[in-house]
Amino acid sequence: MKHCWNAAVEYVDDHRNSRTGKSASERWKKVTGPLLAGVRKLHWPNWTTATRHSREHILAAIGDRMARQGLACRPLPERDLENDTGKSRNTIRDALEAFVEDGVLIRTRTYDQSMGPKASHEFSLNLLALDFRAETSEPPCSHSPAPAAGPGSASLRPWPSTPAPHRHAALHPQRLHPHPSPTRAQLTNVETGLQVLRTLRIAQAGRKGWELTGQAVRELRSMTQRKAATAARIERERSAFARAWEATREKLQRRWQEQKEKALQRRAAADQSRREQWWASLPAEERKTRRDEWKARFRELTQAQQKARVTELRERRYMAKWGAAA
Repeated sequence: MKHCWNAAVEYVDDHRNSRTGKSASERWKKVTGPLLAGVRKLHWPNWTTATRHSREHILAAIGDRMARQGLACRPLPERDLENDTGKSRNTIRDALEAFVEDGVLIRTRTYDQSMGPKASHEFSLNLLALDFRAETSEPPCSHSPAPAAGPGSASLRPWPSTPAPHRHAALHPQRLHPHPSPTRAQLTNVETGLQVLRTLRIAQAGRKGWELTGQAVRELRSMTQRKAATAARIERERSAFARAWEATREKLQRRWQEQKEKALQRRAAADQSRREQWWASLPAEERKTRRDEWKARFRELTQAQQKARVTELRERRYMAKWGAAA
């Protein structure tokens, strides 16, 4: 902790109550990149192989969202994350619980359905999980294409680019990873993945092998349709929940009003019974003396004061009927 505390404090001082850069590249450098680098260093080995990449994808979306909105006490609705990542809400929910358990996120407020449709869990980012050395890194596909050749080339070269009939010959395991030898299924997965990257215009095959293009990801028509369908479904679900919540709220308000009126009526009946018992407990002479005394006081008042007194007594009797203090 002592090695990263000063860096965390300086980071908070620089970004307190302010959002990071507007561009995606700036958000990556300041929040998302250090967040993913720190999580890979601290928590990646503890996650199972089946959850690592999905959690990293969700965490990248969370980092970008917090970079745009702020790092402390920010709502993270599961449907918003589903729209950002395309993951199921069960996967997102499990990932959020894992982030809280690992200390990557700090839950500052728990979801409360009584707060309405806009209620959500709120989280703060644990700055001790960030690796600030990664602030100089570039986000994926944000740099210029690599040179065609040279010792500093950043080409992706799992295999040389060869004519189609001899492509599998170029995927000889010994030429790629002598220790250990990859299986044919693994090599097929690599080839399939690179073809997907080429379809998305992230990578391209050149004479010396595969290299990054530095272009933005191409959004296919199927991806656009799937995103539109997901956004429409989320909007329908939120509208249905808002209508159901509003109906439930009105129902609970009516029930509460009815219970309140019944409670006030019970209180008024109890107060009236207590007054009648007290008056009945007095001797007859004292009751007569009290009546004569209050009649004399009333006759001493002016006509305007008498009218005000009558109005006051009428209001007190009305309030006593509903259980208010007389």
